[in-house]
Amino acid sequence: MGKSKVLLEHIDREIHSELYSLYGYIFLNTGKLDSAKYYYTKSFATCEEFGLQRDALVAQENLGIVEHELGNVERAEEIFLEILDKAEIMGDRSLMLFVYTDLIYLYVDLKDEEKALIAGKQQLKLSNELSHMKYKADAAKLLYELYEGKKDYEKAFKYLEMYTSVSDSLLNASKISELTELKVKDQFKEQRLIDSLQVANTNIKLSSEKNIREKLTWLLVMALLATFFSILQFFKTKRAQKRSDELLLNILPRATAEELKNTGSTTPKRYDNVSILFVDFINFTSISSKLSPEQLVEMLDFYFKKFDEILKERNVEKIKTIGDAYMAVYGIDDTHSSDTINIVQAALDMQQFLRENQHQHLSSIANEALTMRVGIHSGSLVAGVVGKTKFQFDVWGDAVNIASRIETSGKAGKVNISIYTYEKIKSAINFEFSERGSIKIKNRGEIEMFFVKEKEHK
Repeated sequence: MGKSKVLLEHIDREIHSELYSLYGYIFLNTGKLDSAKYYYTKSFATCEEFGLQRDALVAQENLGIVEHELGNVERAEEIFLEILDKAEIMGDRSLMLFVYTDLIYLYVDLKDEEKALIAGKQQLKLSNELSHMKYKADAAKLLYELYEGKKDYEKAFKYLEMYTSVSDSLLNASKISELTELKVKDQFKEQRLIDSLQVANTNIKLSSEKNIREKLTWLLVMALLATFFSILQFFKTKRAQKRSDELLLNILPRATAEELKNTGSTTPKRYDNVSILFVDFINFTSISSKLSPEQLVEMLDFYFKKFDEILKERNVEKIKTIGDAYMAVYGIDDTHSSDTINIVQAALDMQQFLRENQHQHLSSIANEALTMRVGIHSGSLVAGVVGKTKFQFDVWGDAVNIASRIETSGKAGKVNISIYTYEKIKSAINFEFSERGSIKIKNRGEIEMFFVKEKEHK
């Protein structure tokens, strides 16, 4: 009877601890921080009293998070460091990984880059040991951003490559495979020509004909054939080379493709005066649920092909598509980044094309019109090629993230631009602008936005 009573008390304490922790979680996520602190404290005390050591540390970690949210950063840091010491003694590396994540957020808010770097490297080390890919990606991304902020671009790119590989970047295996296939076919055709000529020469040598004129005739014919095949092979090689170049240019900007062909590698570059465009179909999820896979792909292919043509006309570089999202940049290739009007006009042309064709694939199927938002921001970014056997050209930086926010803050059928883009094109006589207010960007403050449209000719 005594043992049963102790067991029931144990279960009762564990249930109380879990309930206190649940209440704390609910209040923390609804912004009632004082109530969250009260219940996490109760949970911590209950676990301590009954010897639930790890549960006590988890409750204590949650208390640290609440203190951070309340602005008591010194107390929060003290709690997190205390938990790390205890977790290290217990050998609980998973808990240490979680707490280092909490410390990273704390140090980033404090703008203490050195402590954030130390915590980030510890998070990366533990995530490697535990094979925890999500935390490894988070740590690599943080270290990239911190080193980019310190303008240590060599280390920044190192961690950027790590982040991209762990995050399963979009890769273009089919195009690389096609390039390889072209090369193999060219080598095979060349070998067949060589074999044919060798057989022909052997037949001439074995000929029993004594007539010198006949031998000379054969030699002349073979010479003519060899010349013909050589010329034919030359043009085939030129066509194959042109096709290979076209495939590379489908993946990479011209300057980057030339660098890769000439040196076998590329160097990441920073561009300080570029404009980034994001496009996103607003009601895509609703519409896609009403289409077959074939209809869905046909619809996206229809619009994206036209978008590609519009960008090419304006010398805008397409970067990638992700599902129904589309991304492009102006100013990273043989373009004048000061002519920002090109990417803005391209965005207006894309919206116009959608308006003229938005019912083409949907009128009898989804019974609704396809609409999209477009956002543009101008600033600095880093561009480069990542991957080895499967490579991808991509861009990174604050300007890319801000451009994405400008797009999501836009409206259907509109082109939304940041004030940085507006300053570049405000004197253009063929555009009209309307103020939109501003959005708050972390570590950047408020950024004003404008809708842009073409002036109506009366």
